[in-house]
Amino acid sequence: MRLGYRAQLNIAGRRAVLTTDNLLLGLHDDGVRIEPNLLEGLQWDHAAYPRVFGSMPESGWLVRNKYVDHESRRALSRWSGSEWVNVDRLLRIGDRDVIAVSPWSNGRMLMLVNSEFEGQPYFVQVGGAGGVLPQLPSAVRDEFLCLHALQPGALSALPSGEVYLAGRRCSVKGGDGLTSHGVTINSWAPGQTQAKVTVPPGLSEKEVSAGEIRSILAISSKDIFIAGTRQPYTEDGQQPASAYLAHFDGKSWRPFSVPPVERIEELQRAPDGRLWARGDGQLWSTDARISESAHWQRLVLPEFATEADENSVSSFWVQDNEQVWATLGGPELSYLVRTQRGSAPLSAPSDQEVAQLSSALEATAGCQSFTLVLLTLPRNAPKDADMPRIRAALRGHTELEGNAQFIELPFLTRRYLGVRGDLDTLRATREILSEAHVPGIAPELRCLNGAPTRTFAVDFRPKPGQAPSGKRIRRRSTGFVFDLRNP
Repeated sequence: MRLGYRAQLNIAGRRAVLTTDNLLLGLHDDGVRIEPNLLEGLQWDHAAYPRVFGSMPESGWLVRNKYVDHESRRALSRWSGSEWVNVDRLLRIGDRDVIAVSPWSNGRMLMLVNSEFEGQPYFVQVGGAGGVLPQLPSAVRDEFLCLHALQPGALSALPSGEVYLAGRRCSVKGGDGLTSHGVTINSWAPGQTQAKVTVPPGLSEKEVSAGEIRSILAISSKDIFIAGTRQPYTEDGQQPASAYLAHFDGKSWRPFSVPPVERIEELQRAPDGRLWARGDGQLWSTDARISESAHWQRLVLPEFATEADENSVSSFWVQDNEQVWATLGGPELSYLVRTQRGSAPLSAPSDQEVAQLSSALEATAGCQSFTLVLLTLPRNAPKDADMPRIRAALRGHTELEGNAQFIELPFLTRRYLGVRGDLDTLRATREILSEAHVPGIAPELRCLNGAPTRTFAVDFRPKPGQAPSGKRIRRRSTGFVFDLRNP
């Protein structure tokens, strides 16, 4: 199925969702659907690139890039069962980046977080009861980002409490720059703070000039796969890079056969034990008999999908032994493919529907009709819910009279109170309300152009003894491109 936008699969426990640059779409046996609840609560603050973690619908977590004052920050949301709720406070996230996330034990999620200013990654637990967190060694701070003498890579935790973190060992000496010392696996036993450090076979600093673990597949403490890439080092010089795969059986690590690609980006396993790997834009799987010398075969893609390039697999999901999904494509389009035909062809919302929904969540200069959203009404709000504090803040601002229309507007599953008018009027209204510091009000420009369900008559006349504001709406020239995020 061809999609006229960039899309990828995000796995969250027993289900997967399709993510676009700023939307979450439901994935079902018959294709892709717009699920209003999945979009409800997504922060309307120029955030993009959602990543979903956890186990939906019981426990879901959403990490998004958020652009504030031309800087990229991270936003964290938790799935409440009916919508996403912002929980940035759990991470004190601000300038921090979520490096990796993994489901843990007893309903907990383990996140590895880094601050670009502090230069010190650390683990954070979200969800579930409190417990002992793994600790990393003391930090090594330097301009080459050699953090904790370890550049973190893949993370995986088990329901039984074990934690595994792969990374490249590194050091900095004087002005010699960054020196790589191979790859290590840091493993924490349940309830332990100190890690056991292991060098996987073939990835010591004497054996490789470069190496990296991109994926950890931990089924149990006695059944763990790690996958990535390695570039052997010999006395004659560097050798070409090739995929790397190793298995731990509870006693020792052993090399595993690999598909003929330069690196494995992601590894998954079907219930019957077959391994699936994505590497170099291709999708590969082993035969049914899993062994250290397993045979790999490349998945043959549908002919029509060559428009997206035959080496353009961007994500995949092993749903069960027979059904595997994948996305192909680049920045302008994607294909959604699966290994088994269903009873009916795959279906999806039209590209136009997806574009309109994306536009509603992202106020861009191309919007034809802006709305200044003032309030999200509670789900149990009465039909005649009003905005007395906003009315009070607008008294005396006669410059808005005849220019601003106050409305109630439905969108997705919620009701909103907002303002319609030209862009200069909406900016003036936002400035007035921001200066008034009305509790619970954070006006946001959105591209919501649906029909209002009701309108409000607002009295702009000054109160007795109150002088008119005397302000005028500043009309801006249309001869330049403006930044909607920082008006």
